[in-house]
Amino acid sequence: MSTHARKRIGFVVLVVAWIVVLAGAILAIASLTGHAADSDEHAGIGFALVMGGMLIVLMGNYIVHRAKVGAGEEDG
Repeated sequence: MSTHARKRIGFVVLVVAWIVVLAGAILAIASLTGHAADSDEHAGIGFALVMGGMLIVLMGNYIVHRAKVGAGEEDG
């Protein structure tokens, strides 16, 4: 697999990860402003999505970084 393909995969992973983080943040904020009986559960799910999304962001950053190091674009 070429370096360009690895970078592209990393960027796709980053985009998906930030979408997950944004969705979790929206869910958490929406549940905290509401007064429904299950709003605590929705807030917890939102925060879990944010944390899970941040882990995926770390993975995407690692993929992009390793592709750049493999291409000699960054000092290792």
